[in-house]
Amino acid sequence: MFSARKANSQDLQLLMKMDGECFVYGWDADAWRHAIKNFQIYIGTWNYKPIGYWVACKDEEDGNRFRAIRLGVRIDQRGKEFSLDLYEHLEQTAANLGFKSLYSVVPESLCRPSEFGYCAGWLNKVGLMATGELIKQFFRDHGTEYDGFVFTKFISPDKARPPVDPFEGFTDDFID
Repeated sequence: MFSARKANSQDLQLLMKMDGECFVYGWDADAWRHAIKNFQIYIGTWNYKPIGYWVACKDEEDGNRFRAIRLGVRIDQRGKEFSLDLYEHLEQTAANLGFKSLYSVVPESLCRPSEFGYCAGWLNKVGLMATGELIKQFFRDHGTEYDGFVFTKFISPDKARPPVDPFEGFTDDFID
């Protein structure tokens, strides 16, 4: 059964390990410490074992928008649609917090089919649609700047429901 719980500072090593599996350039410890302190981060589990995570925050310019920064599923758990469970939890959290829309900025290179995947197709599958807005030099990677496209979904106020308390019995056995 899928469940999710809010991450905390004790999850630093787990988040770094999962992030390193999910992204070519995972965040370092300082980036994760900042994120844990300042953003919403949830760890998704299946039968109490961590399978992935998501990171999001309130948009600094428009307080009605919730920005999905990162969503990752462990390599050995891919192909089981856990990304959809994580996204559904992310969207539900945004609704519970009163946000009117959810958005993500995606590197231009992931907005077309390629050997690195097709992020835009997955975003459309969960209802995030390209707005046509291109943010110049949004991403930086080893000194190179990349543009990003904005994908947005409006959230129905009817979606909000009382949050579920974190479950008991969580284990971090994933960390060796």
